[in-house]
Amino acid sequence: MRRSPLSLLALSAVAAVALLALVSAPVAVQAEDLQWGFTGHYITAAIAEGYLSTSAKAACKNILPSWAEGSIGKVASWADSSARSKYPWSGQLHYADTPEWKCNYDQARDCHGGVTGEPMACVDGAIQNYTKRILDKSLSDLDRGEALMFLVHFVGDIHQPLHTGFTTDQGGNLQKGTFCGVKGRKLHQIWDDDMISKRIKDDFNGDNAAYMKYFEKELAKGGKYYIDLPSWERPCASVTKEPYRACSSQWAEESTKLACSTAYVDQYGKQIKTGFDLDQGYQRFAIPVVEMQLAKGGVRLANVLNAMFSAREESTARYHAVTPEQFKAARQQEQAERRAERAQKATEYLKQRNAEAAKPTIALE
Repeated sequence: MRRSPLSLLALSAVAAVALLALVSAPVAVQAEDLQWGFTGHYITAAIAEGYLSTSAKAACKNILPSWAEGSIGKVASWADSSARSKYPWSGQLHYADTPEWKCNYDQARDCHGGVTGEPMACVDGAIQNYTKRILDKSLSDLDRGEALMFLVHFVGDIHQPLHTGFTTDQGGNLQKGTFCGVKGRKLHQIWDDDMISKRIKDDFNGDNAAYMKYFEKELAKGGKYYIDLPSWERPCASVTKEPYRACSSQWAEESTKLACSTAYVDQYGKQIKTGFDLDQGYQRFAIPVVEMQLAKGGVRLANVLNAMFSAREESTARYHAVTPEQFKAARQQEQAERRAERAQKATEYLKQRNAEAAKPTIALE
């Protein structure tokens, strides 16, 4: 998926209003414990919208509730608000905590409901479940729409490192201290909300639309994220286990390692413990990781939705193969098309060179 996110320009026009509403919205304590903040979820979904194919946009609009007006950005925090009361059991699906300082994700060990103990009842398992439900046409549009709203949210959650944090401190929720002079902040809250809010206030003069344009610039050619896009978009190790490029176990592994390398240690490499006093230095140390994860989550969410909904409009749609043989055939077809495209360009280049060589030269006396 190598498209410039041109529609981020349009999104940034409304981002100021939408993000302002999200930032200032009251947050219940229990929701605050488990979510990428409202702003973070909106940013990830807005980035994804900039990469969606025409087919994927239409499909999302068809199954989302009417109040969403076809926007996945508007439903990005539904799983932390309405779904909390409607589906109380869904709280355990927002995270996949791991043993302290193991710094790796093991699905068999870590993906089970903290409440029910049910296998795959974690954010990794939820992404796989709701991806399948979205495409299950035996379900009602309401059920499929809710599955899409859950998926949008959980792809954001799994890219927040403390959603795969330690079981011993509930992903940083049991660690409290001071952040940039504000006391009583949980480490998880700092990663969910505080660093993003501080970044917008300090470096973008509180202008949310300008912050969206920043992501647009860094994702475009020449931006710092552009070179990473191929690795963010590559297909999963197992297309049968994780179809449609929803590589949730891989994403959980990445986030777990980032939790150990960045979330649980300060800029000096010192382990963060309750009673911490984190300053601007930690903000500068950690915010690049926060922003990378927001961008990465958005690109990957679009990648999944395009693969699910686009009928050969996007190359990513070809990776929905359900068997290794089908996947291999899809890859070979794309590689053949790329070779043909390169050969055509080479032919055009040689024609141009030959034409230039055939032009008469003028001798200068």
